[in-house]
Amino acid sequence: MRWINVKDVNELKSLGKFTQVKQEIKKDVGDNIKITGRGWNDLYKNITKFSSLIEQIYESDLNNSDKIQQTSSTFDYFTSKSNEYIFYLTELDGDIRMKKLGITKSLFTNKNKAKAWRDKISKEIHPDLNNHPKSSLAMAKLNEMYSSMVGKN
Repeated sequence: MRWINVKDVNELKSLGKFTQVKQEIKKDVGDNIKITGRGWNDLYKNITKFSSLIEQIYESDLNNSDKIQQTSSTFDYFTSKSNEYIFYLTELDGDIRMKKLGITKSLFTNKNKAKAWRDKISKEIHPDLNNHPKSSLAMAKLNEMYSSMVGKN
């Protein structure tokens, strides 16, 4: 992900041909997030928007906030709640993933709450209801997390 840390358009251009850089970005972020542009300047602008959004998420998590303020930038990248959940399950890990998915200590102590949490997300991402290419992987991760909550691991 060397493209995410570029300081200007010229540094972005130094990474390769335009189509190669766009392919690298697509490979890194997957199908549920779109970062593209019609030219180098447009692509750089969208990379900086994305980078700023990631930084906001990271800072928000560091401040232990329970909810991230939804910004218009969020809606530029996630086309649906299911894509957002799939991204959190397949691309994030650790504390950031737990916060994004609303995982609290009570889910580990109350099996009914844990089941309700899993069922809510499952209705959004289940492969029978969602044709996203990573929905099966996201569902497997969700079930793995649920199992650890209810003591089946």
